[in-house]
Amino acid sequence: EVPVFVDASCCAGVTPKSHTNALEAMKMCQIQVLS
Repeated sequence: EVPVFVDASCCAGVTPKSHTNALEAMKMCQIQVLS
């Protein structure tokens, strides 16, 4: 098992809401979201 990290400020969605939804989906997949 390898930890996966995503910097929330380095990715984008089409809208702010879709960006937030994508980050929440990543968290459910055990991806660590850094802000």
